Amino acid sequence: MDSTAAVSFPERLVGRSEWARRTQRQGGRPGSYSGYVNVTPTDWLFYWYFRADNTGSRTPKPLLVWSNGGPGCSAMEGATTEISPLRLFDIKRGWASATGQLSDNAFAWSAHASLLFVDQPRYVGYSFGSGPHVTSSAQAGQDMVAFLIGWLRLFPEHAQADVILASESYGGHYVPAWSDAILAHNDGAAAEERIRLRGLLIGNGKINQRFASNDNFEAFLSQAHLLPPGRAASQRAPWENEYSWRVRSQLLGEAAQYLGYTPNGYDYRVRALACPACVQYNYTAWSSWFLTDEVRRALHVCGDAGRGAFAGSAAGCIRMPGFSDDSVGDGHSEALGRSLDRGVKVALLYGKQDSVCDFVQGLATADHLPWSGAATFRSATMAPLRLLGAEIGQWKASGGLSWYQIDGAGHMVPLDAPAAALGVLERLAA
Repeated sequence: MDSTAAVSFPERLVGRSEWARRTQRQGGRPGSYSGYVNVTPTDWLFYWYFRADNTGSRTPKPLLVWSNGGPGCSAMEGATTEISPLRLFDIKRGWASATGQLSDNAFAWSAHASLLFVDQPRYVGYSFGSGPHVTSSAQAGQDMVAFLIGWLRLFPEHAQADVILASESYGGHYVPAWSDAILAHNDGAAAEERIRLRGLLIGNGKINQRFASNDNFEAFLSQAHLLPPGRAASQRAPWENEYSWRVRSQLLGEAAQYLGYTPNGYDYRVRALACPACVQYNYTAWSSWFLTDEVRRALHVCGDAGRGAFAGSAAGCIRMPGFSDDSVGDGHSEALGRSLDRGVKVALLYGKQDSVCDFVQGLATADHLPWSGAATFRSATMAPLRLLGAEIGQWKASGGLSWYQIDGAGHMVPLDAPAAALGVLERLAA
């Protein structure tokens, strides 16, 4: 059975969050809800929903659906460190600076959309069940359609809302698959049952491994000044240029030797951290927070759900047995192209200090998406992206496709450059 209940944190956890205090008062309109939606008779996906801030707005705001990447990582990271009205301040720096209390996010995406965080695919984060794991992004897309149909029954006020699908990293596989599944559903659904898909937003996405070539990665490291000056570019035959973890490791080793430290793959400006629950950042305090009884009660978590994702050294992620990485081939690029040709807007947002999903391969992917506006987009001129008169990155756009590359930001642009990320959403939602 699908479920929903208002989220209310105890005062000890509310900390510095005036948003939480304001929306949790008795008699007031709750600001967030959480619960579960069946995607099969035996599988439930967990969600955490935040209402949009409609202050001064005369038009309904879209519904933005967010999941993190991995594959297998919980959307609670996006909900508490990136885009929601609540933030666990500095939680990924480790125990020393982690208070475990919530603070407000001045750049929350709820300024322009209602936010729906979904732990997917099955068994990710707080999601649970007894059915089989999904084994591909395409299957995850089918579950997302089932989830949205069920969730919209719980929140019928959003039944006619425009929907934006958003993710980052491996979400470059998920978002195209979700879009494909929704468009296929809409083709066979009555008008009142269609999901009003409006836009896609992918941050530092892993979309098409063909463009994560060895030459492109070396070009990224050179542009970022992570290799010694004057170093001659490697000469490779075409058959030696396909993505190779061995070659990437060699190049990263050169970079570490030149820099004098092992750079964090998600933000090369800082050191990679090493600990049992470290994934470049220290997730120990963050993942432990989601296991506390107070948090689990506040979020209405069912039973022991989440133990596999947040306990020990899991860092909010689970293993995905039998899951196909489906990185080889153009399938996700083709899905984005189909979305564009059907009038769905696409925004690609890349922090330039990320070496895991770097912006050089990202731009090559964007330039080669197969859609009717490809040639015009490819020839579009890159322009400065400005905030309060200062250049914060570069961008270009044509038709429904927009590209943004952000200076001073790594893998998680909403965390590193929140004003820039919020501006991208504002343009997409306009």
